[in-house]
Amino acid sequence: MSSASIVVTTEEELRRLMAQAVCDGIRRALKDTRLPDNTARMQEMEAAGYIGVKPATLRTWRSRGKGPRFVKIGRGVWYMRRDLDAFIAAQSSDPSFFVE
Repeated sequence: MSSASIVVTTEEELRRLMAQAVCDGIRRALKDTRLPDNTARMQEMEAAGYIGVKPATLRTWRSRGKGPRFVKIGRGVWYMRRDLDAFIAAQSSDPSFFVE
């Protein structure tokens, strides 16, 4: 059985420790999830997550000639990040268009 120690500290020290813990967590998260550069390629699962759809949606779009550009090499399907970014940009609407 382990014993736990209770440390009494000031509210200011507690805030400082919490802020440090948050910063450390953010640093670790950023280090672990580096975004690929603009020429990076992604497989279907990763590309689907990147644009926020299911992999089945990408398959449906491909079969219908819709969706983002892709590259097929053998049996593999790849998406370039720049093509996914362009597809996302093309989906945005201009709010001023709807203002009368």
